[in-house]
Amino acid sequence: MAMIAPCKDCAERHVGCHASCPRYAEFKAGCEARREARTKQHPIADYTIDITKRVQKAAHRRRK
Repeated sequence: MAMIAPCKDCAERHVGCHASCPRYAEFKAGCEARREARTKQHPIADYTIDITKRVQKAAHRRRK
């Protein structure tokens, strides 16, 4: 399922609007709920993704 934030093509978008936008707050709450449900179903997969991102970030820092 493709998740598209309500910010895409929003006419009212401005710097820092995520802090006060009710549409974004609702979108983010939905994302967090889906993430929590996924974590409960597949805790090892979530851990593996986290470790992979950390390794990639560390490798990127070493290349600089």
